[in-house]
Amino acid sequence: MLFLAFKQDRQKRPSAPFLSAVKSLPTTVMLMLLLCVAWLVGCVDVSSTGPDAPVINSEFRFLNAAGDLGDVNITLDLGNAVSSLAVGATNTHQTYPSGNRLAVLSNGDSLRIAMTAEQRATVMILPLSAPDATREFIKLVERRIFDSADVPAVDVTIPINDTSGVNHGDTTFSAATVGKLRFVNGVLGATYDISIQGQNTDLGGGNLIEALWAEAAQEFRDVSGYLNLPVGDYTVTVTSSADGSAVASEAVSVNSIRRTMVLMPSGGGVSVVSLEDN
Repeated sequence: MLFLAFKQDRQKRPSAPFLSAVKSLPTTVMLMLLLCVAWLVGCVDVSSTGPDAPVINSEFRFLNAAGDLGDVNITLDLGNAVSSLAVGATNTHQTYPSGNRLAVLSNGDSLRIAMTAEQRATVMILPLSAPDATREFIKLVERRIFDSADVPAVDVTIPINDTSGVNHGDTTFSAATVGKLRFVNGVLGATYDISIQGQNTDLGGGNLIEALWAEAAQEFRDVSGYLNLPVGDYTVTVTSSADGSAVASEAVSVNSIRRTMVLMPSGGGVSVVSLEDN
């Protein structure tokens, strides 16, 4: 009895209005409606491959630090080209799709370069270490593309010495406006000591020297980290680690940008090539 009552209750429920209306349509009208729906669905343009992936770029330039090459032309697998890049020279940064890029030099040597997404860098082409050696390079990363080109202010502590070598203690410059400076040794088979000094005028003593930084025994291919230096004028001194003789001295003005100083052979000696990384 309970089961019969349940069935009767379900049968008494009214049909939904939409279903009732559909049931009341003639068969021909219902068939036409179905054909219209099928036609509309067929008109929808659905891509079979999906949306294209966004192109993520990098910014790179080349430094010809290979004296054995002379002027060199560089062709990339994307068709981009750099023409007649002299020894010690760079081209301007160019935009490339990120990924592994093949660069072919005009003498036939090739470089496989990882152009990391959103990275700004310099490809430093090196001299051959031997006649049958493979051409190598150093990737000098500068910053991310979207980072500010200006270097933020930081606290910098500097030891102060006078010209006789007497230390006058450390001086801290709070929230100093600084630039960033680094060094690369591009001289094959040579090791150098590098120091930076600058005349201090803030303390009122013309004979006070800022002993800012020194690095001993920088070998071929060595790259120092960026150094924070208060904005001003400095002298970079390069001496031979073997006998202590001075091989180069370069004046450099530091402003609030990043800069790379590259040691390169020059006429039997050493020159310091200064690159603005921004």
